[in-house]
Amino acid sequence: MIGEAVTVLFILMAWSYLIKDNILFRFVQSTYIGLGVGHGMVMVLKYLRENTLPAMTSTNPLLILPLLAGLLLFARLKRETLWLNKYPLALLIGAGLALQIRGMLKAELIDQLISTMKIKPTATLEGFNSVLILIFVISALFYFFFTIRDQPVAAGGPASLLGAVRKLGQYVLMGAFGAGFAASFLGRFAVFIDVLNTVITFFLKMFGL
Repeated sequence: MIGEAVTVLFILMAWSYLIKDNILFRFVQSTYIGLGVGHGMVMVLKYLRENTLPAMTSTNPLLILPLLAGLLLFARLKRETLWLNKYPLALLIGAGLALQIRGMLKAELIDQLISTMKIKPTATLEGFNSVLILIFVISALFYFFFTIRDQPVAAGGPASLLGAVRKLGQYVLMGAFGAGFAASFLGRFAVFIDVLNTVITFFLKMFGL
């Protein structure tokens, strides 16, 4: 009961920001950040003690190099040693960026290209969906095709085929952005409903309802 009471109290203190910025919200904010940093430090020290140090002393002494590079990150705490922080930071950003680009290329480009080109022109819902996805992908790509001007077939005549494809691509992009925004909003709204349910359930318990 004490744990539930503290949880609800912190939720209400965080929601007090909706009225205006106040000391209750700043207390919750500082507590949350402090708990996060403290938990992260404990987990890092635990990993070093249970994994890195045993491996460094028994099987792979070269692990001392990334450990020293990590310790150099703390050199930014003093102005005289700030320049030492640049080298491990450059390695960290470079390696992280390379891994992220590799993952994005595979997940968001290569895998999607393979999935898009797997057309199954069969009289089934799966076959219809595969053809529809191919059409939508091509039309969305043509929306960003600016090297050829969109000219009507004749003066006062209908728009060109390229213009029609671009218009379809515009609708496809609008639908995709709308679906993405709706999914993101519903995800956050579900979290809010869960938190609100926690608060309501606590007060119902308190009043014996």
